Amino acid sequence: MHTFHSRRRLAAVNRFAPAIAALFYTVCSLLWVFVSDYLVFDELDESWWLHIESLKSGLFVLLTATLLFFAMRRWQRQIQHWTSRFFNSESQRQFLLSHDQLTGMANRKFLLAELNAKFNQAPQQQRALILIALDRFKMINDSYGHRMGDEVLIRVAARLQKNIPTDSVLARLGGDTFAVSLNTPHHAKDAAKLAAQLIQVLHAPLMLTNNEVLHLGASAGISWYPTHGQTAEILLHDADAALHKAKHISPGSYQFYSEDLTSKAQSQLSIENQLHDALEKNELEVYFQPQVDVNTGAISGAEALVRWQHPTRGMVSPAEFIPVAESSGLILPIGQWVLEQSMQYAKTWIAKGHPDFVVAVNLSALQLQQSHWSEKILATLERLQLPAKNLELELTESLLMEAKDNVINGLNQLRQAGVTIALDDFGTGYSSLAYLKSFPLDILKIDRSFVANVPHDKQDEGIVSSIIAMGKFLGYSVLAEGIESQEQLAFIRQLGGHRYQGFFFSRPLPAADFERLLDASNDGQQQHSRSA
Repeated sequence: MHTFHSRRRLAAVNRFAPAIAALFYTVCSLLWVFVSDYLVFDELDESWWLHIESLKSGLFVLLTATLLFFAMRRWQRQIQHWTSRFFNSESQRQFLLSHDQLTGMANRKFLLAELNAKFNQAPQQQRALILIALDRFKMINDSYGHRMGDEVLIRVAARLQKNIPTDSVLARLGGDTFAVSLNTPHHAKDAAKLAAQLIQVLHAPLMLTNNEVLHLGASAGISWYPTHGQTAEILLHDADAALHKAKHISPGSYQFYSEDLTSKAQSQLSIENQLHDALEKNELEVYFQPQVDVNTGAISGAEALVRWQHPTRGMVSPAEFIPVAESSGLILPIGQWVLEQSMQYAKTWIAKGHPDFVVAVNLSALQLQQSHWSEKILATLERLQLPAKNLELELTESLLMEAKDNVINGLNQLRQAGVTIALDDFGTGYSSLAYLKSFPLDILKIDRSFVANVPHDKQDEGIVSSIIAMGKFLGYSVLAEGIESQEQLAFIRQLGGHRYQGFFFSRPLPAADFERLLDASNDGQQQHSRSA
């Protein structure tokens, strides 16, 4: 952009150069004539012949200026050529100093200056530096010559440029080594994912102008700011060390500067790739944990929980794959699938004699960020023909604290339609009465961390008692999570809690097992009613 505007200014100067030169000559010459006359008048008596000489001098100046104008017009192209060379030489010199002459990409000097400037502007922002180099490039040079080697590097640079984020910087550091400054990675996994993609891109066959087809290979090293270094020079050194490690251990792979980041990123990428397959191969399953009435012991509903039955690893913990699903965006299709599966099961159980059964489904932050998210839930209810009163949506405190107007409006829309809104894990976040008043809520779920030590821990007893009293005062239903003993249940019942869930009654169950438990609970409740 700077070069473009410089050329425009230069073109304007060249266009008016003859007129500017003629005008400048005229002004300077006339000033000299009249100043000279003034000095002469001071020394000699005033006479008319001096005026005549001044007039003649002025006419001579104008005639000379006219001839100068037309002469410059005649030689304007040559003048433009030399002035262009004069003005462009400095900008070209600066460009050559900061860019690679072969590929036109930024060079090492430009990359280091750019990185250090960004580190100074935002020292807390995490960044990644990826170094990627071709495997066995020396063999290409030796076999096909340096001209073909240069062509390979130009084509490689073009491929890399097409496959990096728009806010990243691509530089050639020399030889067959390129660097990518990744400005906005959220996790080490993001940098690892891009490195793996670039390696795969460079593995694709490359056809040269002589119709020779090459099969390239590449390896990558990654360093992380500010963990691995707080200057561009240190970060570059660390990424180079990681690159050499990748080439030595396993050519065609990537390595982080530290072992723990490498293994963590590879594990997350593996989980992410397998999650894609899990959705397609129906490896995911919805489990249901009963929610029980404190006083009657009847099942009033259930919380839907996704489980992953891996074909070789067995049951994968949600704590392992849910964070990966959220960071990769897979939580959107998984969340929609869980919502629809839960609604379908609820509809089946309602039809089998449990009209008041409520299924509770968790919502993620990414789901709430989608446009028209509440309308999509209502559309799913209508499509599956499930009454809104039989659906409960659970949100965490952190989600509500970060909620924007579209989230609040969506919650109001769902609540007006009859959907129940629950605040999950209450007490672990901000627990502010101000936002309890601001959001449309129906249920407070006491987090299991407070229930675990009652009735033996006085502090936890006080917290649980306060939450139940506050919830009842505000008109909320209060559900205690993590009930694992008769003592805990008796304590919740004594304080006036409404419902509970936990291992004391049942662990999360597959749909078929939960249905048998639901039927048994319903039969037992009916017998209790008849005996009463």
